[in-house]
Amino acid sequence: MSHVRSLVCVNCGREHDAREFRYFCLGCGGFLDVAFDTDEIKRSLSRDDIDSRPPSIMHRWLEFLPVENPQLIDVVSLGESVSPLIRAGRVARKLGLKNLYFKDESRFPTGSLKDRSMPLVVLKALEFGFSSVSIVSSGNAAASLSAYAARAGLQAVVFVAGGHSARLAKIRSYRPTLVQVNAPYSETESLYLKAREHYGWYDCNGLINPFRLEGKKTLAHEICHALGWSVPDIVILPTAFGNGLVSAWRGFLELEQIGWTSGRPAMFAAQPENCAPIARAMEKGAETVEPVTPLPTVANSIAVGDPAIGGGRVLKVARESGGGATGVPEELILEAQALLAGEEGLFVEPAGATSLATVMKMLAESRVDRDALIVASITGEGLNDPEIVERWAPGTQTIEPDIGSLRRVLDRIQDQ
Repeated sequence: MSHVRSLVCVNCGREHDAREFRYFCLGCGGFLDVAFDTDEIKRSLSRDDIDSRPPSIMHRWLEFLPVENPQLIDVVSLGESVSPLIRAGRVARKLGLKNLYFKDESRFPTGSLKDRSMPLVVLKALEFGFSSVSIVSSGNAAASLSAYAARAGLQAVVFVAGGHSARLAKIRSYRPTLVQVNAPYSETESLYLKAREHYGWYDCNGLINPFRLEGKKTLAHEICHALGWSVPDIVILPTAFGNGLVSAWRGFLELEQIGWTSGRPAMFAAQPENCAPIARAMEKGAETVEPVTPLPTVANSIAVGDPAIGGGRVLKVARESGGGATGVPEELILEAQALLAGEEGLFVEPAGATSLATVMKMLAESRVDRDALIVASITGEGLNDPEIVERWAPGTQTIEPDIGSLRRVLDRIQDQ
C-alpha cells in the first residue's frame, strides 16, 4: 500500500482520489501533483533501510512512489538502477573547482534520463487497466516509453516531430506505432492531444501525467544518498519543459521534510541560447514564459520553444531556491561535450552537456563560488546524436597494413 494521500491541483488546491484515473483538476482544470503522507513515510522508513536495499530505483524508493501494486515493478522494470554520481577530476581542475560532480543519467537502459520516470508511469497504466500508452516527444522519451511498453506487454503510440536517424532507429526497434509528423513540435503536440482524446490512450507526458514527476524526483534522493545525506549547494539540469527540475526540487524538499537532510540546493535550468525561453523570462524578471521560435541547436532534445505551464513552475522554483536559468551558446555546448569525453571519459549528447556549459558560463561571469558543491546532470548518451561528434572530435588515421605506414603516421602526430 502506497503512502499517497491524494492528487492536489497546483492552481486551486482541490484534492482528488489518487486511485481514480484523471489528468486534471475536476474544479478548475489545473494540473495535478501527488501528495504523500510524509509523517507516515517518516514512521515507516529510516535512512538505514535505504542503505540496505538493492539499487533498483522503484524498490529502493518505494515508500516515496505512488505504487499500489509493488508486484508490478518487476513486470515493467528493465533493470534501471541508481545512476552514478561521478566526482569530476580533470575537468574540475581545468575550471578551478573543488567539488564538481556529474550525475550520469545516460547509463539507463535506453540511454537517457527518461528511464528514471517511465517505468513508474507504465506501471500506473497497468494499475489503471490500460492496454495502450502514448507520448509526444523529441525522441528520448519516445524511445523510453516504447521500450518499457514492450517489456510490460502494452502497445505504445509515439508522436515525433521531425526526428533524427539515431533516435528514430532506437524507437523503431521496440516496434511501437510510430507517428513521425512533418511539423514543428507545437503542431505535432496539438495533433497528438486530439488523437489521444479520440483513441483513449494513456498519456505518459510529464506535463499531463502527474505520476511522471514522482519518478523524476528520485534524482534528488539519489544525489543526497550518494553524498552521505548531504545536500549540494548547486544543482544544474538541462531543461526543456522543466519537469525534471521541478520534480527534483520536490525530492529535495521531501527529504528535508522527513528530517533526512538539512538545507536546499540552488536549482539552475540549463538551455541552449538558440532555444532558451525560460532563461529569457528569468532575465526579464517575468512570472510567465513567452514562447520563442527555436533556432537550430545541437541540443535538439531540449529545444522546446513553448514550455507552457512547466516553464512558469521552473521560474518559481529557481527563484525560491536562489538559483536561475541560463542560455548557453552552441560553441560552449560543443566545448563542454568535448571536455566531458576527452577529460572524463563521458560521451554524452549535446543536450546533456548544457549543464557543464552552464557551469563554464557562470564561472566566466563570476556567478558561482569555486568552493561550492555543484552537481551537473547529464541527461543522455552521445550515441543519441552521433553526427555531432564530427564538429569537434579528431579524425581517424587510415594506413596501409604495414609498419612503415604506421611509423609515418605516428611520427607526424608526434611532430604536431
